[in-house]
Amino acid sequence: MTVSEKQTYLTSTLGEARHFLDLDVAARAESGWYKSFLTEPSVRSFFKRSVFGKGTVLKVSAITQVALAFVACADDEPSEILPTAAAVQGVMKRADAFETALQAETSFWVPSGLQKSFFGQFRHLRDAASAVKTRTAGRPAFEERRTFVLHLARALYEMCGAYPNKFIATVAARVWEDTESRAVRKILTDDERAAIERYVEDKRRQTAESEQVAHLLVARASISPKELPSVPQPQSTSEIFEAMLALAKRLPDETDKVVAADYLDMLRRDIGLEPDFPEQ
Repeated sequence: MTVSEKQTYLTSTLGEARHFLDLDVAARAESGWYKSFLTEPSVRSFFKRSVFGKGTVLKVSAITQVALAFVACADDEPSEILPTAAAVQGVMKRADAFETALQAETSFWVPSGLQKSFFGQFRHLRDAASAVKTRTAGRPAFEERRTFVLHLARALYEMCGAYPNKFIATVAARVWEDTESRAVRKILTDDERAAIERYVEDKRRQTAESEQVAHLLVARASISPKELPSVPQPQSTSEIFEAMLALAKRLPDETDKVVAADYLDMLRRDIGLEPDFPEQ
């Protein structure tokens, strides 16, 4: 499959993935895109021997991560396949041969101005060839596939604590058909795995800390504010004075307490209520 064909497959798959993500969970479980993955033996095998085999919702969550990994490929600029050094040298050899042939021709049919413009472009081509980045010969790497593998591997490790290379290779082959478990292992180096595990550990720690703070806030909010002992509402004038006297006796200063009690007793007498202590 050529690079352009892979790009076409990726664009088509991105459209399917975005449509799948627009659905709710129930609709995703009934979608043709989800069911198409279940036809793959390696997908069914992974689900059967992992936590995802416990229910349809978990299987849908795994395929949702596959869709998100495909979408993650679109977040980056499309990767450009660097030319090999041999390819650059081949172009320059053909350019040099054309320049030599042009110089050998008599000028009566090739205008001098046109010759000069060609020679100027040849100089620009040599400058570009000397500065261009090249790659070694062999199959070119695809940054989109690398992005997909790393994104999906991190999500699956967070969910099940494992790196299912065959599962990742199978779903990646939907776009990059030559992807095998070996290619996935090559991307998931020891350093990449260590980085994923640190990320997941940090995320879990931050989540636990956030949940602890949330629980404390909820617990604090659920405590009823301490209320003062309820005082029965006084009904008669005498009861009102009794309530006022009870409040006066709660004054912290003893002098204030005595003065207040005496004042209330005097007030009671003035309005004709019986005194606290009956006359002897």
